[in-house]
Amino acid sequence: MALVTFLRGTSRTESRAFCSVKINGILKDWFESTQGTKQGDNLSSNCFSMCINPPLGELESLGCGVHVEDTIISALAYADYLVLISESENDLQCLITTLQNWWLSVTLIKNNAFQEQK
Repeated sequence: MALVTFLRGTSRTESRAFCSVKINGILKDWFESTQGTKQGDNLSSNCFSMCINPPLGELESLGCGVHVEDTIISALAYADYLVLISESENDLQCLITTLQNWWLSVTLIKNNAFQEQK
């Protein structure tokens, strides 16, 4: 229920965003975007950080990645990019599988939260 409350609170802080689609060089009618945050919105980076930090912690706990002195780097994240890095194909596959499993579990939780909302 905390996720639903956060999403409702977040939606109240966003300004209205309007979009248009260009098809074959023709700009179609404008429509209001009612979900998500606008690119460059102050909330975008905070939302990304809240979403990306837990899986990055899980990847770090695996001990897979590139060894740099006494640190292991398994992922680089910036804006909406995520790069997984490793010294071996097996370790890279472990990182990918872990990330896939993490996102799958989050998707299930999110879907259940939105179902409760209806």
